[in-house]
Amino acid sequence: MRHCSVLGSEVHSARLRQVSVNSPALKKRLLQNERELFPRFAKRYVELRALPRKVRRGLERQWKKTLSAIALLLALGSTATFAATINVGDNCSLINAINSANTNTAVGGCAAGESGVTDDIILPPNSKIVLTAANNNPQNPNGLPVISSDINIRGNGSTIRRSADPSTPRFRIFAVDAAGVLVLFDTIVSGGRAAATDPMRRAGGGIVTLGGTLALINSTITGNSARFGGGVFNSNDVYGDTADAGDFISLFSTISGNTASLGGGGVVNYYSSATLGNSTISGNSAPRLGEGCSRLKGPSS
Repeated sequence: MRHCSVLGSEVHSARLRQVSVNSPALKKRLLQNERELFPRFAKRYVELRALPRKVRRGLERQWKKTLSAIALLLALGSTATFAATINVGDNCSLINAINSANTNTAVGGCAAGESGVTDDIILPPNSKIVLTAANNNPQNPNGLPVISSDINIRGNGSTIRRSADPSTPRFRIFAVDAAGVLVLFDTIVSGGRAAATDPMRRAGGGIVTLGGTLALINSTITGNSARFGGGVFNSNDVYGDTADAGDFISLFSTISGNTASLGGGGVVNYYSSATLGNSTISGNSAPRLGEGCSRLKGPSS
């Protein structure tokens, strides 16, 4: 069995880019400043990835660093602006909090998000958010509203999961569209079951990106299932032929115990890019395309 384990043992042949954070002191500094640093890193990385290939290669030669390392250095030297803080609790559900951030309006007792900047959604420490029904898109259902703006979700050790009740319908947990940026901090995503009328779209049991950006920080994706990408399916917005449309970043995170009935038990990249730093992808299962990480189409570097 092959698996992906950055700064550990083996790396899958998809050759996903890596951010090396070997110093315990640096790791401590990064985690202490995660509120500002990691969203900036995600944004900088996406900006750099959008540059022409020749320009990207020139930067890497000039800086003598990988593109993701350059993004991290730029993030360390920049400033961040955050908008509304939306606290999930008795009067504000996670579903309403995401809708508030997406629409910049107050929904169901939640504070309104703000346009043009990143909204922070704060979950109660160590809480369990159990989803019992799909929220949207009956042809390709998601348990939570599709992320269509810049959102941080700070889990504080919380778990977001689909109900284990046998009567619960199948749906994945998160979807991120082409306009969305989702940064998950200290959160567990579990129990998602991708379902779709079109079998080829039964992808991303935990999370699917559709041309957007997903960043996992000190988070865990486990116990999810799909046809492709049991944990995460990172793709462009139409599952078509445009390269590098989606971006997936994982730092200090774990993707394990996920299952794909066809391929890519942990993560599938489809015409997209992925960066792993101090993250482990192991203990996933799939009959084809790799049990840990798979690149179906598109470039890798």
